[in-house]
Amino acid sequence: MIHLQLAQDPKLTLVVSMYKVEEYLGEFLSSLSVQKFNQPEVEIIFVNDGSPDNSSAIVADWLNSSHFQGRVLNKENGGLSSARNLGIDEARGEWITFPDPDDILSNNYLEVLLQRIAESDARSSLITTNIQFYDDKNNEVNDTHPLRSKFDKKFRIVNLERHPNYIHLSAATGIYRVAKIRNLKLRFEEEVKPNFEDGVFTAKYLLNFKNPTISLLGNAIYYYRRREDGSSMVQTAWSKKDKYTTLPKYGYLNLLKFAKKNKGYIPEWMQNTILYDIFWFLREDDRIHSGCSNVPAEWAREFHRLISKALNYIDASTIEDFNVTKTHWHHRQMLLFGYKKLARTHTETSVNSLETETGLVRLRYCYGSTQPSEEFRARGRKIMPTHATRRAYTLLGKTLLTERIVWLPAAGTLSLRLDEEKVPLRLGGYEDKPYDATPARMWKELARQELPEIYGKGINHAQALVDSRTKTSPDSVRYQRPKKSIRPHELLLTLQKEFAQSMLHRLNDLFNFPERINDYSAEEVALATGLARKKETKFMLRNAWILVDRDIQANDNAEHLYRYIYNNRPDINAWFAIRKDSKDWERLAKEGFKLVDFGSLEYFLLLRNSINLISSQVDHYIVNPFERGARGGYPWKFTFLQHGITQNNVSRWLNGKPIELFVTASKHEFTDLTMENSEYRFTSKEVQLTGFPRFDRLYNLSSQRPKQDLLLLMPTWRRSLLGDQINDGNLRSKIDAFSNSKYAKAYEQLLGSSELRDYAQKNGLKIGFMPHPNMSPYLKDFTVPNYVEIYSYETSNVQDLILRSKVCITDYSSVAFDAAYAGTPVVYYQFDQQEFYDGTHVFRKGNWDYSKNGLGPVCLSLQEIMQSLNQISNNGFNFSSLYSERLQYTFGTRHGESCRNVVQAVEDLRSPVKYKNSYKLIQ
Repeated sequence: MIHLQLAQDPKLTLVVSMYKVEEYLGEFLSSLSVQKFNQPEVEIIFVNDGSPDNSSAIVADWLNSSHFQGRVLNKENGGLSSARNLGIDEARGEWITFPDPDDILSNNYLEVLLQRIAESDARSSLITTNIQFYDDKNNEVNDTHPLRSKFDKKFRIVNLERHPNYIHLSAATGIYRVAKIRNLKLRFEEEVKPNFEDGVFTAKYLLNFKNPTISLLGNAIYYYRRREDGSSMVQTAWSKKDKYTTLPKYGYLNLLKFAKKNKGYIPEWMQNTILYDIFWFLREDDRIHSGCSNVPAEWAREFHRLISKALNYIDASTIEDFNVTKTHWHHRQMLLFGYKKLARTHTETSVNSLETETGLVRLRYCYGSTQPSEEFRARGRKIMPTHATRRAYTLLGKTLLTERIVWLPAAGTLSLRLDEEKVPLRLGGYEDKPYDATPARMWKELARQELPEIYGKGINHAQALVDSRTKTSPDSVRYQRPKKSIRPHELLLTLQKEFAQSMLHRLNDLFNFPERINDYSAEEVALATGLARKKETKFMLRNAWILVDRDIQANDNAEHLYRYIYNNRPDINAWFAIRKDSKDWERLAKEGFKLVDFGSLEYFLLLRNSINLISSQVDHYIVNPFERGARGGYPWKFTFLQHGITQNNVSRWLNGKPIELFVTASKHEFTDLTMENSEYRFTSKEVQLTGFPRFDRLYNLSSQRPKQDLLLLMPTWRRSLLGDQINDGNLRSKIDAFSNSKYAKAYEQLLGSSELRDYAQKNGLKIGFMPHPNMSPYLKDFTVPNYVEIYSYETSNVQDLILRSKVCITDYSSVAFDAAYAGTPVVYYQFDQQEFYDGTHVFRKGNWDYSKNGLGPVCLSLQEIMQSLNQISNNGFNFSSLYSERLQYTFGTRHGESCRNVVQAVEDLRSPVKYKNSYKLIQ
């Protein structure tokens, strides 16, 4: 123990637990060094929790040269809780707090804290500071913590019994009375892990105050580090068994039992504390890249059992009215209908979407484990829904809530009976029904005026939810681009004179807008919107269809569909969008494509006047091309052509996309997307089995293929190997760890193997390697023999390569369907199955099974690949009977009519549904 004797008992003790934080200690200690306070008022205790690095020595050196009174305690590794408990035993301060050594304190942190301690009376049970996120990847501070609304003022004090939403869970930003902790013999509970130990400690501490009050210091900021490598305990917790078993048992359930035993009831603020933590499970499972997507079934079963027990202690009204932070309505219903025993069997109904072109209206309601009986009526007669599905809302593989989604005719009076009782039909979204009537809401809704000053504003929690604020470092201000001086009238007048001649391509030069619309200021968006509304613009772009593959690349379904429209439907005002600096621009221009520079002012004007946006991609930059300052919604309907056939569960990615026509090409995916009780929201209204536009060319050329001289490897991408987006587009930066990745090594081994080389030579084949476009930045990084030809999507036509191929090796890529459609045998090389489905990619396993449904053998090693290749060549490079049957089931009769089918489906989006199709009468 390194000990520094204190002259007097301090006001505040900081207990800092250290374990493998040497990398971050410097910034933490620097933030301490600039603090201003009277030396006797603060002591700092560093607890070295058996850390194998040099943290202890670094801190000891720092203490010798700093103005802090402090010491270093060394102990065997026992975990964060045991280290903090040792600090409690050694603390001499009146108050105590527990900052983490990988975080940072604002320059005024201790000054503000000590001032509040000096002013505190017996009313303050706990003092809390304002937590903000510090991303060490880009050195940015983000004021986006879910509980940030508590700190919208420099200071406030709240009574938790009166304001139960003002919960606190962090010991790092909590300042506690030491005497109270010792009187209660309160400890951090070591069995509560991998997190929530702070929540249990704080809740038990506050539970022993008759009127627990919290002082909130908005101007004392604690910068919580989000590590770039994701190595913090909070970031890695989702992969640990304790998160799903130990934490619910010793964290939630034991805390609730403790409160019930010692208090006689569960205070609402404590219920909110536990609900706040539980909702993180639902949010995490909802994420596209989720840490809990691959949780073992045994862990999940125990989690559901424990959560069900815990929620028996929590009031249904607290769950339904939970507004500590913004929470999805469906998440609250999942807890209510999935775990609680409710008298009602279903939610209220929501009639929330009316399509004026088709004359159909969407009705929704949710239910738990038991589906109510239904009776739909229109114009007094029983009818069947025109389109319908049931969407499952799941948590760790268990369905907690089911949403019934139906489309009905909107031309007659509708009614609905559930379990033989007529139910109200609410026009609009699902409604939150608050259980408390706040003064502000009563005055606003009943008196149509703001709450008079004479009654006091009080705390308006909903109003206090503030927008996120970003700055580049804790003490700097975010840079803003200077506004331009613009005269809209002069520009619009110029537009009237020049528009006909410019044919769009001169507008950027005329008006000096930023090069890309995502760089527009709100003022520039407003001006561009004005240009888009001019009659000259609207005349030229009326009823436009925009087709786009990637912003930087064509050669996918949108290009093939545009070519069909160009050659067969000159009545359609179709445009193809791609960046002018793309390698495909000149090729398409020579072919006669009507091109628009993706992201330019011309593209903005086109978007504001189009009726259809059609793309093989559904990324954010495609479906939400301009957000800043653009009002009035989007005029187009979005058609998703897909880049490849959907094999896996991508519901968490696609459900939130504004897809109004979903193009499919196989029976499997059509069924998966529209089947009832799946996790998808789509019905047969949105999903159409048309075939992919690019399949038409494969079909037409498959009977007259060129010389087949290629053994083609076409692996898909891995999200973990991609860097940040470049310019909000499809391009990604590279990461340093790629060369040592399992992905790179596996394909270098395969491509460099003598077995594959000898097989190719024996069968007169060249070896080609063409990874997914997302992996194109790494093409030059692969170490492969000279005889391997590397192809890029930017410079090669993928269909021509498939038609040249005698066999195609892929992994999880849907390119296998393209190859099989053209008659090329397929082999799946899946050396990383477990990692691929660990939640880091954009999808999870669906109903499609590569072994049961795949169009070729699944191989896990080089040896298995060679065995499969030999079987294929021995069969004359034809499909075996097994895979021929699967091919027939997948596609049915192959044809060259996909483009025509898609165009018809797009046109049908704005066609009224015929009476006999919308009114499905029940006799």
